[in-house]
Amino acid sequence: MTSFSLGCRAIHVWLVALDQSWDRGIAALSADEAVRAEKYRFDAPRESFTRCRVALRHLLGQYLSVSPSDVRFEYAVSRKPGLTGNSSLHFNLSHSGDFALIAVARVAPVGVDIERVRALTAQEMLENRIFSAAELDQLRRLPETQRRDGFFAGWTRKEALLKAHGDGLRTPLTSVEVCLDPRRDPKILRSKSASIHPREWTLWTLAAPAGYHASLAVRSSEPQVDVTQVGDDSTYRHCFPDGR
Repeated sequence: MTSFSLGCRAIHVWLVALDQSWDRGIAALSADEAVRAEKYRFDAPRESFTRCRVALRHLLGQYLSVSPSDVRFEYAVSRKPGLTGNSSLHFNLSHSGDFALIAVARVAPVGVDIERVRALTAQEMLENRIFSAAELDQLRRLPETQRRDGFFAGWTRKEALLKAHGDGLRTPLTSVEVCLDPRRDPKILRSKSASIHPREWTLWTLAAPAGYHASLAVRSSEPQVDVTQVGDDSTYRHCFPDGR
């Protein structure tokens, strides 16, 4: 079994192509995951869910040196997943369209988000529950050609932050304000949440496939944290026994 090494200051971010090859690992899913999959009414979201979970199990298994079916999850009150009996390995998962992102770290809790870019009406862009009034003002001041990228850059930055924070839907997206300019380094501008202090967090803009935006957040203010995007040809595909 291949094992992945992860240094104490490192963060690995895997871009996963959610292709049909993952369907062959479905036997690794737990009974709970199988039940959750069956609750999806339509094939596409069901396939995305199962492929994400299979990929997550294979990746984490290679960090833990166990088989995918032996990876055990536990869930916080907020439903954020963790590893049973292993509090030193942090991970987070996001998927959109044909891709998933999986972040793995030992340094601190991490959050990741990927979103497929789509056309937006002016109303969708400027009337939503994602951005505060100050952030919407940022968006309006961007050049028109940059506004859609600003929207998705800001959205993924906020989602990644709140996922790393782990408080789920109890912390609204508008409670934190981030830089929306896709040309500038991401950062938290201010927080209305008593439990999110901007100086304790670092945000990254991740390389993403064409037509996608992706961001990473980690609860660490130390710049020496090493973020590495890893994979074969920018994607991760598990090699099943017959070599596919």
